[in-house]
Amino acid sequence: MTRSSLLLLASLALSACQPQPPAVPGTFQGAGTTLATVNGEALTSDMVDAILRSLPAQIKQQIDASGDQSPLIDSLVASELLYQQAVKANLHLDPLVQQDIALAERHALAEAHARKVVQERMTDARIQSWYDDHKVQFAQPQLLLAHIMFADMAKAEEVKAQLDAGGDFDALATANSMDTMTAPKGGEIGWLELAQMAPPLREQIKDSAAGSLLGPLQMGRTVHIFKIKERRDVQPLAEVRDDIVAQLEQEIRQEYLDELKGAALVVETYKSPAATPDLPAGADQPGAAPDGAPAAPAAAGDAPAAGAAPALPARPMPTRPGRFARPGSKAPVKSGP
Repeated sequence: MTRSSLLLLASLALSACQPQPPAVPGTFQGAGTTLATVNGEALTSDMVDAILRSLPAQIKQQIDASGDQSPLIDSLVASELLYQQAVKANLHLDPLVQQDIALAERHALAEAHARKVVQERMTDARIQSWYDDHKVQFAQPQLLLAHIMFADMAKAEEVKAQLDAGGDFDALATANSMDTMTAPKGGEIGWLELAQMAPPLREQIKDSAAGSLLGPLQMGRTVHIFKIKERRDVQPLAEVRDDIVAQLEQEIRQEYLDELKGAALVVETYKSPAATPDLPAGADQPGAAPDGAPAAPAAAGDAPAAGAAPALPARPMPTRPGRFARPGSKAPVKSGP
């Protein structure tokens, strides 16, 4: 082996023994579509997906329904600007910031596991069972109501005559209603509870059968013809499923936490400190002198006892996400399982 090869191997061995600088946290592994760049750094669709995964189901559904993710992207841009400045300032080397990062990592892992458990236990059968057990809260008399709105009674009576002669309600509503929101849908307003209706209309409509026409009725400055398309006494599962899923998510999480607590040894010393006898200082330490007397310090340079293993230099150990280090300590302190 040549001298240069020996020097190269020695250099590699030496560098391997040297402690490596900590990696900069926040490096995002993704290959999604680039949505924006900040000082050359790409913000991708993977990042938006990660944010959406962390949001409550109802908020995620609202964002999906709107089709507008620009607020999330704006938030990502703002966060990236601050993140880049924090890295430049080496804040990730600050012990207190490292604690914040460790707690964030622990929270992310805990939430990922909780979501996995919820997904596994959120079965169709369980949703159906919850609906059946709580059906009383969905038992509200409702009507699928449609209307045609007019500016005056004369026009309303003209259209009412066409309806009485067999005219199609949906077509006449689309052609004549002043309500631009419902006219394209054949005048359909949607499912309404009787309790949501104005008292005069509620009194006239509460005993009417499906298919009935009411009006023309003067209501304020406008005139209306109403049609009851359908009636029902209970909201179907399909319409309340999202609300049930949101409720069940919380129940499953608590159920699983109760299971974990029941199988774990949790000592809440802040609530009930363990009663321990008062011991002299140092008496609970291995090798302490009797009666609390201070142990004799080891003389500098003392040799290890016969048969004892020689001391070895400390070697850096790989860490896992979420290891928590106290400020001033030289190594992470394990604070959880």
